[in-house]
Amino acid sequence: WEPLFFYHNTVVTAGNAWRDYYGAQLVMGTKGTKRRLFNNIFLQLDGSPGLAVPSPDDDVEAGGNLLWSVKSGPAVQGDFFAPRKAKPALAAFGAGDIFADPKLAHVAGEALDIRPPGGAAVDAGVKVPADWPDSLRTADKGKPDIGALPLGAPMLRVGPAAAPRRAP
Repeated sequence: WEPLFFYHNTVVTAGNAWRDYYGAQLVMGTKGTKRRLFNNIFLQLDGSPGLAVPSPDDDVEAGGNLLWSVKSGPAVQGDFFAPRKAKPALAAFGAGDIFADPKLAHVAGEALDIRPPGGAAVDAGVKVPADWPDSLRTADKGKPDIGALPLGAPMLRVGPAAAPRRAP
């Protein structure tokens, strides 16, 4: 198995996390693999983000991730991570994770704008090794921001609409 290093991403999904798996199911089927999940936003539009994590014997590390549910997040009382922390073997998994509204610019409809205008994602991440590629590292001021785009970064433009139009 090839290692998976998944860091500084914003994942937007609908519905509940399948089988309550943490990290948009990126911790599913981890036996014999090496996975690292750092500084990601896992945003559920409807259901709740997952809390189920792999066995402590698996080579999986995670931390500095932000989990949130647009629909059910505001109603959560207490520590969202309490069920995981209650199991001593899993208590350290996801060190530095937070459950908070990332206040992304726009996540409804067809046009997503995942830039954080401020809020819980700013300066809340963990440092990743310097030899891991990060084209926006110098744009991130202070501690690492959580998510695909640090505070103040321009919106990523992709696809045919992002290309300059040619004259006929």
